[in-house]
Amino acid sequence: MRGLLLDNLIYKLVALTLTLVFFVMVRMDTTEQFSHRIPVMMENMPDDRALTHDLPSYLTVHLSGSWSKIMRAVQPGGRPYVIDMQDTFDGEVVFFEEEKIRELLGPRPPAISSFEPASVTVRMEPKIRKSLRVRPDIVGEPARGFILKRDSVRVEPEEVSVYGPLSNLRDLTEVLTEPLDISGLENDFVRNDVRLNIGVPRSVSVDGERVRVEIPLEEVLTSTIFPNVPVEARGCRVGRICNVRPSRVGAHLTGPLRQIERIKASGGAQLLWIDAGAASDQDGSYEDVEIMIDAPYGVLVAPTPSTVTLEVTVLKPTTPFAPIETSPSESAAREGDGHQEHEPEGRN
Repeated sequence: MRGLLLDNLIYKLVALTLTLVFFVMVRMDTTEQFSHRIPVMMENMPDDRALTHDLPSYLTVHLSGSWSKIMRAVQPGGRPYVIDMQDTFDGEVVFFEEEKIRELLGPRPPAISSFEPASVTVRMEPKIRKSLRVRPDIVGEPARGFILKRDSVRVEPEEVSVYGPLSNLRDLTEVLTEPLDISGLENDFVRNDVRLNIGVPRSVSVDGERVRVEIPLEEVLTSTIFPNVPVEARGCRVGRICNVRPSRVGAHLTGPLRQIERIKASGGAQLLWIDAGAASDQDGSYEDVEIMIDAPYGVLVAPTPSTVTLEVTVLKPTTPFAPIETSPSESAAREGDGHQEHEPEGRN
């Protein structure tokens, strides 16, 4: 079998080569059909006008001819079909020219059977300049006990100038910033480099892309009544017992929500007190003693009643016990009961 393949090998290779050459020649001379896409571009577009729709990106050309001509005509990197927009007006119908297409296909191009689209209607509109208000896009909620003062939010500059097609800007009244998250904040939000979230087509330009934003926060104020706030007697002297009557009073509290909640959580401990140090050393009852207040900054407290009675009890000193003296008869009796003294052993 191997011998048959190797016999007359040179003649076999020559025959194969001639067959391939003949096939290529026949292929090149055969009429073929081929569709080719030519990029479409525009130039000299006036600065004060804009297209309201996109032109076709490609022009599809159907070619007919020998394969060799077609291959030469559709080489990669071919020139685009350029539409000159300098003197074009709105509503004008621009026809694609077959002669211009032939020039783009190079010398001796194949026949053009057809191309599409055959024309395009140009829709144009003027560009305008407009001032838009800048509105911060605020998201999230501040920490509990704080609220956003929306009426006091500041943006610098308050407006920006935009330039673009009339249809894009006609209904626009404002432009948003990037999202500004104030979640969990307890202090004012201030940033100098806030980006604008244009949200308009690329054909619209904006003068300036960053603004300064100030978002003030304020504490929530609340008012509540605590019915049983303890009143503490401070400064009670040693050796005295100081009691307050009543020991608990009502209190009306007004102030920041977080401070009020802390007082409530503690049960009002150490909030109200009286000065017991000025009371007499004698037992007695002192009426109309003014209630003092130790409240956090910003919290107003109104106790009801505003005075209480201080009852002072002076402790009496205790007397130490004296030694008990016994008579001779009591001593003898005790000895008779077996309470006898014994001399130490070894004494003569």
